[in-house]
Amino acid sequence: MKKKAAAVLILALTAALAAGGSLTDTNFSVIGNRGRGRLLFLAWGALVAVWGYISMEDLMEQGQIRDGWTEGFLLLAELCFLWGLGLPYRPRLVPGMAGLHVGLSLTGCLFFLFCIIRFLHQLERRFGRQFGLEKALLWSVLLISAALYRAVGIISGLLELFVTLAFVWYLKRMEKKLVKISLAKGGECVILNRLK
Repeated sequence: MKKKAAAVLILALTAALAAGGSLTDTNFSVIGNRGRGRLLFLAWGALVAVWGYISMEDLMEQGQIRDGWTEGFLLLAELCFLWGLGLPYRPRLVPGMAGLHVGLSLTGCLFFLFCIIRFLHQLERRFGRQFGLEKALLWSVLLISAALYRAVGIISGLLELFVTLAFVWYLKRMEKKLVKISLAKGGECVILNRLK
């Protein structure tokens, strides 16, 4: 239940950040480095990172996947994302740190993408080709994200809003899929909620 509450809180914090400025003229980093927005931004980033980490660990446990590459990508994703978000984004005052903020945050997102791709590959090795739709959905999210970036020309609040919502939805969908597969195979599926 606490994991579900955390997902709802992520969505609420995302909406609050999105309401802090134009969705196409600015982004969460800019909003989150202005006045009171800093605390909101840090809380959002920490919650997204921790919830994502715990959700992926739970998915790996459900799928009985213990793979060094998947776990390594997940750990690198968390480290880069949290480190990047913790750095100030003030391009005029500290351009080097602002560049690191963007670079590390994006690198964290890429490592998380590699983690999911590797996880899907391992699931197919274990359960067979039952994850075609999940692969298609993942690539659809990537294509829509690229289209939003191209249309606006910056990493915008709109892109960050979409990616965050898609991230939460996708991991929840994967959880339901693994429960369904486990039940279909006659196994007892234990849903691990480490935030309980």
